[in-house]
Formats: sequence, C-alpha cells, structure tokens
Amino acid sequence: MRIISVKLLVILVMSMTVNNGCSQEKGETSPTKPVTLASLSEPCGELTAEAVLSLVEAKYSVALGLSKPTTADIQVSYKDGEIICHPARPAPPGSAAPDLPARIEVEVEVLFSTADSVFKETITAKLTGGTGPVNFSQRLNPELLHGSFDAGLPDYENIQVIFTATFSGKDTWGVVAISGNKPGRASELIPMGRWDSRH
Repeated sequence: MRIISVKLLVILVMSMTVNNGCSQEKGETSPTKPVTLASLSEPCGELTAEAVLSLVEAKYSVALGLSKPTTADIQVSYKDGEIICHPARPAPPGSAAPDLPARIEVEVEVLFSTADSVFKETITAKLTGGTGPVNFSQRLNPELLHGSFDAGLPDYENIQVIFTATFSGKDTWGVVAISGNKPGRASELIPMGRWDSRH
C-alpha cells in the first residue's frame, strides 16, 4: 500500500480548493472584482453604459414638494466620467440566496435647480443601472450648495443634504433629505421634499 504523509495530504487537499489562484471554501463562487470600462459601448456582461444612460431623458421638469411647493429641473449628462462594471455574481451552489446580476456605475453630472432658486446645484454622482430603472444618491455638505436652501436645524451637527433620484425613461422619482444628529445622539434622516412624475 502506498503511504502518503500528512504534510503531502494537506498540500493535495489545498491544491484541490484553488480556483483561478484564489482559495475557496466549499460552496463558494469565484470572487468577482469591479472593472473599469474604457468606453460607453464596452460590455459588462450583457450591459453597456450606453444602455444605462439611455434610460435617462435629457431633461425632467417635476413638481417638488418642499415646505413651499415648487418645480425642479433635473438634467443628467455624461462628461467622460469613470465607468465601472460590477460583474454578475451567481449564488453559491445550494444557497437560497438569489444571483446578483451585473450592474454598471457611470459618473455623471446632474444639474438640479428649482424655480424659486432654493436649489441651483451641479452634482457629480454615480448613476447605477442594471436591467431595470437607474438611480443615484449623493451627499453634499450644506456649505457647498449654491441655492438658498437652509436646513433650519441649528441644534444639529454633521449635517448633509442627500439627493436621491431614480430614472426610467420619461419618469423620475426621488427625494431630497437631510442627515444629521444632535450632539451625543444617533444620526437622523429627515425627508425635506419629494417628486414623482408618475403621479
């Protein structure tokens, strides 16, 4: 009978768990890493950045429900920003978790302005999309805003204004919110205004 030393047996077992140079536990899938794409047409699985941007109209005019209702114009444009591909990630064998489809992040410029000049902002954001609607969420410090918006929270600190928007062809919906905290307290999220062109 051929005798294999314990040391050699450990080496053989380890070599059987290596896939593409990465050690894996049983049931795990191969790791996937984000990849920078060179152009709008370079594929990320079955996706392209062109397809993501095609879900966004050139301009939206929406009713914005701030403390005083107003209208807002939203324009999204691509200015040669970075494009990141997040490859699809199949669920581990035997797992009840769903597969994660591929998605693309496109760095875009967003013009967000209201008729009453409360907001007159140029926002650099990452527009994220996959097989459905696309969206972005971006935080700004109040001192970086160019409009007349005032959070009106003198007792709060670490205040940030959050713009979150979703786009699906002719429709867009989203919210402007504030995050911040009173000294020694947990951070709060306070919605300030919403829009939804579907209604």
